[in-house]
Amino acid sequence: MKIRVIRVPITPVLLVLGLAQIAIFETRRTRENPQTNFPELKIELPPGHFSKKYLAHGVVQYSSDSLLIYVKPIRGFFSSEHTPLICWEGSGYRFSESGEQILADGRRIYTGILKNDAGETLQTSWWYTNGTTETVSQLRWRWLDLTGAEPFFLVNFTRNNANFRVGEK
Repeated sequence: MKIRVIRVPITPVLLVLGLAQIAIFETRRTRENPQTNFPELKIELPPGHFSKKYLAHGVVQYSSDSLLIYVKPIRGFFSSEHTPLICWEGSGYRFSESGEQILADGRRIYTGILKNDAGETLQTSWWYTNGTTETVSQLRWRWLDLTGAEPFFLVNFTRNNANFRVGEK
């Protein structure tokens, strides 16, 4: 009787185990103290009066008569983030004209038009930032987070006037 030896390359196995260990550690850390693990991102608000409200999971909501801003912390590179594609559709809106847009200053953002059955139309835009870096790239913010950058947030601006375009005052 001959014994067969199965050889498994060690590097991929160690890489998977290392990433699993990091994900387990990060998940456990945020579960142990969920309310204090969300830093707050300071953002520059457009002119006008805004009320500020703290929501569940570290989300901060700023609102005015015509603008709604959500700043949502992202737990880490290993987690999913709650994009407007999920939130707004879950609230009864349908997306149209969604896609990437390049602003005059070269920044890239996602934008979309939202419509509901009541005929309401909203314009929304979003991106990821940690206060230093802004991106729309999932790969980029996840890589930066994994390599030690400050925590990232999803920032979502929504206006109740579909003729408004991002970058306008």
